[in-house]
Formats: sequence, structure tokens, C-alpha cells
Amino acid sequence: MRDAKLKIVFLLLFLLQSPALLGQTDLKTLEQIEKDPRIFSSHQSSISALSEEIEAHPDDALLYLRRAKYHGYLDQKLSAMEDVRKALSLKPDDLNVVEAVGRALYFADLCEDGVVLGNSLIARGNDLSFFGYRIRYLNRFCLHDYAGAIHDMLTNGDVYGDADQGPTPLLPANKDGEIIRFESVLSQTLDHLRDDPNITAYYDKLFHILEERRNGPTTMGSSMALRRAEIRILESYAKYFEEKKSPREAAQFYERLAADRGLQTRAEIYSGLSRFELAIDDLTELIRTSNRDRLPYYLIVRGDNFVQQCKIDKAIADYEKAAESGGNPQITNERVIDARNKKGCSR
Repeated sequence: MRDAKLKIVFLLLFLLQSPALLGQTDLKTLEQIEKDPRIFSSHQSSISALSEEIEAHPDDALLYLRRAKYHGYLDQKLSAMEDVRKALSLKPDDLNVVEAVGRALYFADLCEDGVVLGNSLIARGNDLSFFGYRIRYLNRFCLHDYAGAIHDMLTNGDVYGDADQGPTPLLPANKDGEIIRFESVLSQTLDHLRDDPNITAYYDKLFHILEERRNGPTTMGSSMALRRAEIRILESYAKYFEEKKSPREAAQFYERLAADRGLQTRAEIYSGLSRFELAIDDLTELIRTSNRDRLPYYLIVRGDNFVQQCKIDKAIADYEKAAESGGNPQITNERVIDARNKKGCSR
């Protein structure tokens, strides 16, 4: 076991010899940093503050990783490596530490190394195996090995990358600082597999996993993650029917979708596919038949779809009616302001 741990530690150290591997999510080149002293000063201030924290908490591995990130921003390779080495020596089995490395490999396009790391973690079993599948899945996706990626996803049953089922989500942000949802990568994987002869079996297995997760212990966070994953998978399935099946079969898919999962789900799918008029039709029916508790929600969502069509007056009318029907005034007021400021729309 000791030899296995040392192998993992040395593997991670080898993979982290470039500053680009230190978890950068608001990526700045060294040239940009040199041209803007404010950026340099900001990163140096962060390093100083973290150094004080480390002095007070010398056994906190994540503090070293955070400081290593800022050293990486400034191309201070030796300092960054010292912090990474220290963090891994403190927590060689800590999933949060491994998560930081896995994210860095993905963003640095060192995806073959990410697959190697995933293989090593899978071989070790237990929680590391769970996370190893996740790392390997994402890095196989990066390598365009979509069949291998979906195999890892289905084997692990990891349909949404939620913190309640393992370590923190692997993809909190991309290099531009934009949030990336784990289920978004899953739907992209499925989209690339539309010509795979096993594609319908993949969808069936994913829906089965979702149902198992839904029937098991859940929290508010995991329930929301499951819902997001369900919608993204259904959107991908809808695109598959529209692209690969006849118009009649696609229409039947949408009819079954409403019958089995309700008009609200179908409206979400239509909206996600930018078919806003159809989403509005379903939401209008829900507004007509819903009880008072759900009415504000449906009005807000219909208003959001009107905004996407640049029908700003109709959107604002829905937001105002939602407030009158008991909706949260802060939410409805923010929606009204955003609608009025919608770029590219003229009233």
C-alpha cells in the first residue's frame, strides 16, 4: 500500500511540473501580467495572505494548493512545485487534493496523463476509484474517446458529478471563469455518439441510473443536480430523434415526453432547444390549469421565454402578474429590470 501511495504522489508531482497545470480558471499569460502591474500586485497579495494562513495552519493541504495556483499565475515554478509537493505529502489520499490535479490536467489539455491518473486511482479502489472514473471519463472526453467516456460514466453511475455523491465537482469553471456543469459534458458526449449503434441503450441506462438516484437518499442539492442532468439528457435525446428519426417519430417522442414526464419538462426541453414558441404553448396551458402555488413560477418561466423572443412587453406583463400572484418580488423585479435592459431587443 505504501508503494502504491508513493507511485500516486510521484505521478502527480510529475504531471504538475508546468504552471499551466495549477488549476488556473481565470487564465492570464505571463506577458499580460507583466504589462499590468495591478494583476501582479493582486497575485502577490494573495500569496502573502495565504502565507500568513499557512503559518497559522501548517497542516492544511488545500492552503498550499491555493498558494501554488497563484505562484503558477506568476510563472514561479519552483515555489509552486514546493507547495504542491507539500500538499500531497500532507494529504496523498485526500480527494479534494486529487480533484485539483484532475481539473488542472483537463484544462491544460494533458488528457492522456489524466487517463493514466484515472487508471491509477481506479486500481486503488474505494472512494479513489469513484473519482478515478470521473477523471478518466472527463479526460477521455477531452481525447474525443466518447465511447470510452460513456462507458466510464455508466460504470460509475456518476450522472451529475454532485458533491453529495463524491468530491467537489471537477469542472467548477473554465479558463474564462464561466461555470461548467458536469451534466453539460455528459450531454455533449451523447451528442457525439448519435451514430453509435448502442446510443439508445446508453440513454436507457442513464435514465435508469437517474431513477435509482432519485429513489435513493437525496438532499436539496442532489435533487437539483439530478433535475439538471435529466433535462440535459432529455435535450440530447430530443436532438437525436430530430436528427436521426423521421418527423413522425420525433413528434411521437415529444408526445410521450409530455405524457410520461409532464408539460413542464417538455417546456424545459423546448426552451433548451431554443424552440421558445412551443415552450410558451406548454407553459400557457400550465398557467391555465395550475394551482395558485405554482402559478408565479410558470408565469416567470413563460416571461423568460418571451424575453428570448424579444417580446419584452409580454415578458414584463408575466413578471408583474407573477408578483401579484404571490411570487417573490425581488425575483420578479430583477427579471423586469433585466428584460428592459436586454441587449439586441427594441421595444
